Amino acid sequence: MAITYNINIKTGDTGEFILKSDLIVAHCSTAIQLAFFYKPVILVIPNELSENTSWFATIERFCKLLELKSYRSKEISNLKIFPKVNKEKYNQYIEKFIKINTSKNGFTWEIIFENLFL
Repeated sequence: MAITYNINIKTGDTGEFILKSDLIVAHCSTAIQLAFFYKPVILVIPNELSENTSWFATIERFCKLLELKSYRSKEISNLKIFPKVNKEKYNQYIEKFIKINTSKNGFTWEIIFENLFL
């Protein structure tokens, strides 16, 4: 028996939606970086996506870096529990790819703007 989900799909401010979400279902997207505000992530590989593509490799790299499991689209209905957030791995990812710990917290445009007029 297939599980049916009542999912409300919206368009708009992705960052705001992620911030308010309990679970992030993602694939190979730059928006996934916003999920590292300690949100559980399920990485989805479309059923039709070949393992010989760069998209597949990118999803698998996310899995390895964050110790997550990826799922083919057809497997999602079999999930019974949300994945756990591995804060240590998320922090390592943030440090390596998004922001070094010693840098200022803020939006890139704010930091650039402040430094333009020094």
